[in-house]
Amino acid sequence: MVDDILKGKKAASPEAIMRARFTALRFKDPNFLAATEKDEFLTVQKRTDQWATLLGLKESGFFDKILNMGSKIEALKDADTFELIYADEDEVEFKIGCVGGKVLHERSSFSPDRKWGFVYSGNSKFGEWSS
Repeated sequence: MVDDILKGKKAASPEAIMRARFTALRFKDPNFLAATEKDEFLTVQKRTDQWATLLGLKESGFFDKILNMGSKIEALKDADTFELIYADEDEVEFKIGCVGGKVLHERSSFSPDRKWGFVYSGNSKFGEWSS
């Protein structure tokens, strides 16, 4: 299922696109991550650049370093495990474990999309980090 989505087939559910997004995160594919999320304010190219920086594929600029100082989100560049907690027709609750012991526990909303089937809406009910 994930392989088909990464090759351009539509995701049948929010869970399927989230699993594909985790795979893209794990294998550092900023293009897929940017393409499968909505953002009213940033272009796909800008989001791709942000993901590339977050994943360590592109050097961060001075202001990026200041903005992300102490941010736990940088741990996502070393994402290691995915655990599904809950999924329905609109939301997915999951945990992403990162090398070093940080864990992101999040419940995110997904929207229908013509190209991908579903995309991350940009909204989460919660996102909590633990160590």
